[in-house]
Amino acid sequence: MKTIVNINKFSQAIPGENIWYKYYDDIFISVTNHKTPHIRRYSKNENDKKNDNRLSYWHSFWQYNLIEDYYRQLINKKTYEIAIKFNNEIHIIDSLVENIAIEFQHTLNVSLSEINSRFIAHKSNGFIPYLVIDLSEYDSEIANKNNLKINNILTKFKKSDYYVYNNLFVDFNDIIIRYCSNVKDSRLEYTKDYIVKNLLKLESEYELEKEKEIKRQELLIIENKKNDKENNNLEKYSHDDFKYWRFCLKNINFKEIVKKYSNDFIECLSLKYLENEYEIKEYFYKSKDNDFNIVVKEFRNKYGKYIRTEYLFFWLNPSYTERIFISDLKGIIETKNTVPNTGCKKCWFLAD
Repeated sequence: MKTIVNINKFSQAIPGENIWYKYYDDIFISVTNHKTPHIRRYSKNENDKKNDNRLSYWHSFWQYNLIEDYYRQLINKKTYEIAIKFNNEIHIIDSLVENIAIEFQHTLNVSLSEINSRFIAHKSNGFIPYLVIDLSEYDSEIANKNNLKINNILTKFKKSDYYVYNNLFVDFNDIIIRYCSNVKDSRLEYTKDYIVKNLLKLESEYELEKEKEIKRQELLIIENKKNDKENNNLEKYSHDDFKYWRFCLKNINFKEIVKKYSNDFIECLSLKYLENEYEIKEYFYKSKDNDFNIVVKEFRNKYGKYIRTEYLFFWLNPSYTERIFISDLKGIIETKNTVPNTGCKKCWFLAD
């Protein structure tokens, strides 16, 4: 003999032998002959095929224990199995919360045409269609591995309208992934609890992430153009006499100094001479477009062994200004900073 218990929350419905539950106007049956006991709606009409799959605890838990249990009191409406009409056909939405229409798909061999027909019907009625598919027996990392079975499943559902409109959700054991082609990494990740409690915020959050990705892509384009310009400048001055100009464009100590002149036309003069016990190779770089000059001195001893390099950056106007760096094989070893009587700034740099 069956016992019918009145409940007003699904958390009160504990599956038990011959125990049924009355929830508002619906009767729910205890399913105990299943590895995970659960409840399912009792179909009053033999022709009503839209009741929960008897084997799908996952579907039942999402539809009733999560969505209905959380939102019934908040929106004061029934959320499960909502009938709508499209092209003179009745469609049943698994869960409807305000304007979010959710389909839960446990059986993954459903046809793509069936999936898309739901999307079209829901969208045509003014709802935002979501599809959640069940891969909860797997951790999400399997999606990044070459697993033929999972790849085939994801490939199939990525052909659906839900994926095209960035509304495909995959419920893995550890997280839920929303596949979105226009956000960073083409996916958003959630916990199940977050999705349930923030269901009505997901679209605004998605739009925010989309805007972030647009800005990130714009910055990436700017950076790529900048790098292309720098590379073009490096190629432009490929002659060996310009080796220190190329070096200054890339060196962490110098590039901030020279970057504003990177598009200038630069001419180079070079000469060798002896000074005291050193053999010096000097390079003089002069901008033809701006007041900017670099003198680089490469010091070697009388045996040809490298000793150090000195870099002198100077500007003639409004008053003569110098910045000097000195380097050896290990890098910068000295920086000279002096202020001459003219009041202009002066500093020497040693760098390599």
